Amino acid sequence: AVRAVKVEYQPMEFLVSDAEPPKGVEVSTGPVSGSDLEDMLTNQVPDREVIARIQRDGIAFPPSPELLKELEGYGVSEPVRNAIANAQVKPATGAESKGPKWYKKTAAQTQGDPDAAFTQPDIVVSEGVYGIPVITHCCLESHGAVTQWTSPDELLVHISTQNVSGIPGQMAEPLNMPASKIRVVQQHIGGGFGSKFAPDRWTVVAAELSKMAGGKPVKMMLLRDAELKVAGARPSAYARVKVAAKKDGTIVAWQHDGWGTGGPGGGGQPPIPYVFDIPNRRTQYTGISNNIGPSRAWRAPNHPQACLITLAALDDLADKLGIDPVEFLTRNLELTGPRERFYRDELPIASDLVGWKKLWRPRAENARSTDTIKRGVGVSLHTWGGRGHESNCDLTIHPDGAVEIKMGSQDLGTGTRTIITMVAADTLGIPMSQINLLIGDTLYP
Repeated sequence: AVRAVKVEYQPMEFLVSDAEPPKGVEVSTGPVSGSDLEDMLTNQVPDREVIARIQRDGIAFPPSPELLKELEGYGVSEPVRNAIANAQVKPATGAESKGPKWYKKTAAQTQGDPDAAFTQPDIVVSEGVYGIPVITHCCLESHGAVTQWTSPDELLVHISTQNVSGIPGQMAEPLNMPASKIRVVQQHIGGGFGSKFAPDRWTVVAAELSKMAGGKPVKMMLLRDAELKVAGARPSAYARVKVAAKKDGTIVAWQHDGWGTGGPGGGGQPPIPYVFDIPNRRTQYTGISNNIGPSRAWRAPNHPQACLITLAALDDLADKLGIDPVEFLTRNLELTGPRERFYRDELPIASDLVGWKKLWRPRAENARSTDTIKRGVGVSLHTWGGRGHESNCDLTIHPDGAVEIKMGSQDLGTGTRTIITMVAADTLGIPMSQINLLIGDTLYP
């Protein structure tokens, strides 16, 4: 049946590279398009930034009740949905963007007075270009599903997903059927890493082919080359950074011009500078559209990129100041806001565990070493804006004391089965062996 499908190829237009910083690009002022919104949500741009852009630029699509309901199903927050619902709808004529359409440059954001801060006497300035390229998720089990119509109006989907409960709502509209008539089952998954939240086009097509075949099961899994080309990727991120500190190590200013790609949609701006709220700063970012799989979440979307760029720049500055990097970060922890007290506890513990004082050497000393193989240690700080989500389960206590739990979650290989069982055992005061956990089915809560 798949061989009978006629494929029409559309030439891609974004034949550009993200390896070099874009030149001669003006700030984009057009309304937020559907792909812009998807890109921001996929990369988990902070709600306040999404809302600010929607309120400033408007949107280029009608905020229909169906769209808002779909966004709710994707877990989009209520403040963002309200901003979309109340946004001014503007025509996407393309006239607002000057220069090549594969570049989307944001307006510069300034806090404090970076120009004055960089010209203070007795400060040390470090400059450099830092970044990380696009990488694909490389899931051992590729994206795809087996679909089967168990009755004329009921669909069974065995899909490789990390979003069991959310798949029916996403498939309902393209298949023009109620989500309550779609059952999703998935007991095990061969990796997802953030790339398997959606059913994708191939799963919808598989369901349509199954319908055409009288309800017979249709299996459609991406082959390895297609998996790497179209199943998503972690966006690249680069930045030309200028950062300054007083001679005692106090960071006073930051400036960067960043760029990167998340595929046809461009790519969301990483939260740079990362973790540190530097008082005087200027930031700007250009998203580059090109011909790779669309950006998808990857273990704290945009955080690894932001961490690398920020902490690499600060490590260079610490070296220029002649200060131990751990000591340098410690002197500036007050810039990390409410996380300061955690980092102050964690840094000494981590330092002791890795033997930092014994192993770390200044770069100049390492450079003088005649050893063929160079070894070193590094330090960075991390955080994550994710949170626990509300959920429920069906818990049955049998007369013999055995417990059965039903929950429409999934185990991504991170120990979901073990953790839920541990929590239930601890809550009920019984051994884990008395608990039978059933997950991976939308028949469960």
